[in-house]
Amino acid sequence: MRRLSLLLVLSLLLSSAALADPLVQLPDLTGAAYWPEGTDETTAAYVYRYTYPQVEGDGQTETTINVYYSNEVDYALAFDVPIRGEELRIPGLQSSTDIRYQIMVNDDMFFTVLVVADSVMDGERHVKVSAQNFSRDTEKPGNVMTLAYLLDILEDSEENDWLRSRQTNRASTVARDLVWAQIEERREEGEVFPEDWDREMLDYEFFPEEDFYCDVEEGLLVFFFQPYLNGPDMEPDSYYTFPLDIEDILDEM
Repeated sequence: MRRLSLLLVLSLLLSSAALADPLVQLPDLTGAAYWPEGTDETTAAYVYRYTYPQVEGDGQTETTINVYYSNEVDYALAFDVPIRGEELRIPGLQSSTDIRYQIMVNDDMFFTVLVVADSVMDGERHVKVSAQNFSRDTEKPGNVMTLAYLLDILEDSEENDWLRSRQTNRASTVARDLVWAQIEERREEGEVFPEDWDREMLDYEFFPEEDFYCDVEEGLLVFFFQPYLNGPDMEPDSYYTFPLDIEDILDEM
């Protein structure tokens, strides 16, 4: 099989305490870049600082993880830094981006990383959250698992664009429906969410295909909203999370 059956995945998620074969982390991939060229931490108009994980080993999983984040840095240095620097509009006001991460899962099944990009551009703060769920137990270890792939409704090697789009949209629609149902339930229980949140908002602002991470101990997928959806009363580096049981998602498929 290309990967473990979903039933076995669920079983392993729920019994994660018995499975403890974490990847060993190496020193972080960290550094800084300054724009324009020739400037430094104090004189740059734009500073880009990054910290990403690296892991020990030369297997396919370890190599994929290390190369993934190395490529993230290479792309940022080649494109993001000069583009953002050239877009600045307020002379004398330093702008910056700080990349930090948190390991959410590190076991036999997944190496899941939550990455936060915290930027202050021309005095305005913007925070973006992303998650990479690296698979460890497939015939292609290291793959960043999307929702449709994790739910076993799409083969990673599928080349039919129509089918890929259909299955991706199918999984996303179910996740949006369940998240919206959870929002309504939590509102009834007294939790406060921004007033302008409605079901239509989820279609345009929430991307469940990638915006989730695995909660191995509880057997859940935790979906998250980008911090810019918080509304004015929530800190810009906070974000709402919506845990869903994998079996509940499958029941709606």
